[in-house]
Amino acid sequence: MLFEGYNYDRYSGKRPIDYPLTKWESELPNITFIVPSIDELNNNELELSGSINLVGETKEITVWFPNTNLVVIKEISEDLYLNSWLEGSCNFSPENLIVTISKDNDTLFNGQYETITFVRSDLE
Repeated sequence: MLFEGYNYDRYSGKRPIDYPLTKWESELPNITFIVPSIDELNNNELELSGSINLVGETKEITVWFPNTNLVVIKEISEDLYLNSWLEGSCNFSPENLIVTISKDNDTLFNGQYETITFVRSDLE
């Protein structure tokens, strides 16, 4: 194997985090997250801030892309036991992000959606 012994990341350069100064939005459900400039990232943690509109109420979320094709979207709550979240697998492209939600790992929408499509726009 060519990359044996190396920590090869085949999704490097393809995730939204690789497109600084962009906004990613979905319509159904209504979710938005921002990729700041490289200088504004928190010590390269790759956890992005965003918002979600649930039943007419806007809530803060974090969006995290581990070094795979996965994404974790988590609602921010003061009560750690009430945090809702979802995990999904991603199909990356420069213009959009399609997330296929894992039904077993979705307490945010409880299986209401199978996929979420985010569309990229530039902030500048």
